Amino acid sequence: MKDFKQYVVNFKSPYSGENMRMIPVKGNYAMDDSLAVTLFDLDNMEDYAMMTKCFPDSFHSNESTSFIDKNNCDWAPKFLEENKIAEPTGYSYHSGYCDYPEYKFDESKLVTYDELASYYRLHKNFDFENNETLDGKEKGNKIRVLVKEPNKPLEERHINNEIEELQSLVDGYIDMTNLPGSENIDIICNDEFLYNGSLPNIMVPERRNVFCGTLIFAGYNEEDGSTISLTDDQVKEVEKYVKENELKSGIDIYGAFDAMSKKAKACEME
Repeated sequence: MKDFKQYVVNFKSPYSGENMRMIPVKGNYAMDDSLAVTLFDLDNMEDYAMMTKCFPDSFHSNESTSFIDKNNCDWAPKFLEENKIAEPTGYSYHSGYCDYPEYKFDESKLVTYDELASYYRLHKNFDFENNETLDGKEKGNKIRVLVKEPNKPLEERHINNEIEELQSLVDGYIDMTNLPGSENIDIICNDEFLYNGSLPNIMVPERRNVFCGTLIFAGYNEEDGSTISLTDDQVKEVEKYVKENELKSGIDIYGAFDAMSKKAKACEME
């Protein structure tokens, strides 16, 4: 998972004069799949403004460009240029009484909504400036997790509930999903485990998938979306699932998917 502090941009509201903290978030318009960029308000955890506008019949210089909605966000061009988020291409689209300038975005300065949601699940109400949660708890709070490395047994550990340690354990940016059959247990993994040469670890026949590399099993708090310690019952649940779906030592990715496919078909026949 990315370090979100580097994406935070200071923003002075052109309406109230209030100083705010924003993150530019990218997506795609459903009509033509062109780039959409929203300014997300970190303090209020909501969209502040859609800075771009979609014109399905328009021509884009490339996939990193979009038209700026100067009609509703006349401050956007100056904001984007001052923060080196985007720069004008020299082209524009005319509609009604307004010209919409095309800007080329530096996508390395944009995050996705999925990335933003994953971050907030780990650090709800995170204070980006002081590196601590707003309820006063230390960033380094220990949580009880289970760690499963390829070809090794599950190991119980107490780790700091912070992104840096999770990234270190899975050797890269993290992704997470729930354990099949449980909404209160998360599987935390490297978000590129299928492409970075990680060894197969467990199969997930319910989703016709294989998880590779080191996996972290942690609790999920439904009330606030945070990552928490596993309970004794959850530890047993994870142990049972891993025992039933652990892949044999030495198996390659093709053999892993073959084993997963066979198990998935067997489950469908039951």
